[in-house]
Amino acid sequence: MRRAEERFYGGERRSVSEMSQQRTDDMAEVAISEAKPSVGTLSSLLPKLAVTLAVAGVARYLYSAVYQAVINEAWGDVRGQSYALREYLWHGQSVAETMSQLQVSQMRYGPVFFLVTHPLALLGGNDRALELLLLGFAHLCFWLTVYLIDRRFLSSSPWPVRLLFVGVALNYTPILVTLATKTLDMWEMMFIAMGLYLLASPSSWQRRVAGVPVMLGVFAKMMPVLVFAFVVTRSRIAGAIGLFAGAIALTMGHLLYGPVMGWGFLLRVPDIINNRTFPEALWWPNSSLRGIVYKILNGFHLPAGLPRPEWYLAVDPESMAVANAGLVILSVAVLVFVGLKLWRWQPLTELEPIRLLGGFALAVVLVPVFAPFSTEQYYVSSLIAFVFLLRCAQLGHVSRTEGYLALVALFLVGGILPRTVFVLLSGTWLLNMMVQSAPDLMPIEVHLFYGLPGMGLLILTVIVMRVQWRLVQKTPVKPTVAAVGPRLNRLKV
Repeated sequence: MRRAEERFYGGERRSVSEMSQQRTDDMAEVAISEAKPSVGTLSSLLPKLAVTLAVAGVARYLYSAVYQAVINEAWGDVRGQSYALREYLWHGQSVAETMSQLQVSQMRYGPVFFLVTHPLALLGGNDRALELLLLGFAHLCFWLTVYLIDRRFLSSSPWPVRLLFVGVALNYTPILVTLATKTLDMWEMMFIAMGLYLLASPSSWQRRVAGVPVMLGVFAKMMPVLVFAFVVTRSRIAGAIGLFAGAIALTMGHLLYGPVMGWGFLLRVPDIINNRTFPEALWWPNSSLRGIVYKILNGFHLPAGLPRPEWYLAVDPESMAVANAGLVILSVAVLVFVGLKLWRWQPLTELEPIRLLGGFALAVVLVPVFAPFSTEQYYVSSLIAFVFLLRCAQLGHVSRTEGYLALVALFLVGGILPRTVFVLLSGTWLLNMMVQSAPDLMPIEVHLFYGLPGMGLLILTVIVMRVQWRLVQKTPVKPTVAAVGPRLNRLKV
């Protein structure tokens, strides 16, 4: 069992027999690669692709997430709620009084946001300095996430695979948008990655505290709540300790800032959910399943001549009520199915970490799919799903068809190409010109209006569910379907 764990986690201890078997396997792989030119072609193309993607990613990252983020004073939703904290720290105004002046959409973050931003605000001294400090913290969250995922799941992979992951992360448009706008979605992904790193650890004490960062993510922004539910299904102790950590965070927020950012936050959750359900579900960028259904009912039409903040879909109330009821039933059915079929399994030493990764992957894709409102920033954590598929491909659990569909999902969700190039290739700009449904949208916004990221997320969800089901049931890929894994593994030298 120990040797199995070491092989998965990249351990260095190997017996003479294992080393001899490895040399035999390597010789066999060389023979196969020489016999099949396609394997050699992939082996030569993947390193080049990884290097190209990484170089392009560095350029996009420096331009979009650093340069543009610095010169453009864009705070996203963080600006409104941080205003209450700034007024409290710099002018002594009550947080509750300031929060009462804000709209519901401007106060959707929990006490962890205040607890983390508090020292940054003290260091900042003014709004511009605080904005840049929040930007720096978001970048720290990004690189910590990349490190944790690579360390836990890709440390034993060939270098082109690891570089490919970094290249995808640097080109991942949801990440670039989130960094540029300094929103909390990058925090959320970091907390999720920390919980995943701990839960998949061979150390028992690390697994027991895996719920702590996830619960902190819940009380920063509510999105990781399904991830925490998954943690509870795998470890009740981790769930209990996570709840205790959440209680501490609520208590600290209560004592420092008053009930509105303490235990009173729980009373604000229904208002936050209702605001996301209506009217934001009718806002044009919504790419969740609900948003796509609304746009179909609306005929993909935006009112012309109105200012951008008022671009909302006009949907018949009766049709909307029927659609909402159907979506609620569908979401409950999917969650019950996943809970009963995919999240209940017997421990299996070699596959357990990768199956935990699959559970997290399902949780992070199901939330934006079935949420009332989701857009690019909400897809940040979906990068974990692509890491899951990449790791499963190495293990031979991804079929050729699933691999192709995953690439389609990566283009639709991740937007790893520059937006202008993506819009040209997708053809949505031409469609919009022909039907004139949203004439006031910029070309780079059209793909979001037509719900292409949401459609890609639906494809990704189905693939992850299929692969995770095979892992849970220990069912191999059908022999008649070529798997990707053996070819990826032959890249190791």
